[in-house]
Amino acid sequence: MSFEFICLVRTNVLSGKVIGSLNDQAEEAGKKARKAVEDSTAAMAQSAQAKAAAGLAVDESCKAQV
Repeated sequence: MSFEFICLVRTNVLSGKVIGSLNDQAEEAGKKARKAVEDSTAAMAQSAQAKAAAGLAVDESCKAQV
């Protein structure tokens, strides 16, 4: 009976460690996902600015050709 109790305690300790590790990994994944969203938002803004600048450059080029 005491052997079973010792095994149960060890199993609970191990389970707690695994759950803690998974929690840490999930938190890190969440941080990386938020960073990826922020980076993609910034990239989209830069893309829009580049598109606008390209449009102005085309307009200037057309004026220069005339």
